Amino acid sequence: MVLTRCRIRDITAPTAMVQFNLERYHGGPHNWVGGQMSGLNTAAHDPVFFLHHAFVDYIWELFRIRQARFCGVNPSTDYPPTMGLHAAERPMDGFPQYRNVDGYRSYWTQFWYRYERSPTCSMWQPFCGSPYLRCDMARQRCVSMARMGPFLLPFELRVLGVSFAAKLGLAPSISNGKKRCTGSYLVFKRDQFFVAPPFRPFRTQKLDLVWD
Repeated sequence: MVLTRCRIRDITAPTAMVQFNLERYHGGPHNWVGGQMSGLNTAAHDPVFFLHHAFVDYIWELFRIRQARFCGVNPSTDYPPTMGLHAAERPMDGFPQYRNVDGYRSYWTQFWYRYERSPTCSMWQPFCGSPYLRCDMARQRCVSMARMGPFLLPFELRVLGVSFAAKLGLAPSISNGKKRCTGSYLVFKRDQFFVAPPFRPFRTQKLDLVWD
């Protein structure tokens, strides 16, 4: 939905409509992962934070490419009118030699880094080129393989062997015909949470089941 819009104000709060708000899509994985990732003050402590934000930045770069190629908008100057900490001319925190608006310059992806496009698939070519991806035939898109709980995916079990993986805690151990797994849980104090879409049980991998 984000990639159907043309202006930054259409995908950012407080002016974006709910279905186009990039911040809500960004907040979903934070809350889904849980633990430190779900707290504004602790999210950066989780290594997943950096993977997630690299992907969010990739989506934003696709949006900027769309602006330039299809919308006739200069992404380097399409900074929304705002004041305070996010004011365009305010020096960046930690980088006082730059202004906030400098983060919109195309200079960064022209000279510092560039994103590889996501793999694609179709009903005629239902492969994604990675054992960690599968082709969602309904949407004809490559999506991540779902790992239920802390255990390995089937192809990973074939590589390591079930018995060895069980010793590492990466597969359920079999004892007296019953599956067992144990784990520890950490509780973190979180004062602020991320804005995210409503919880949808059928799209989570929450460990609500305890093997016994």
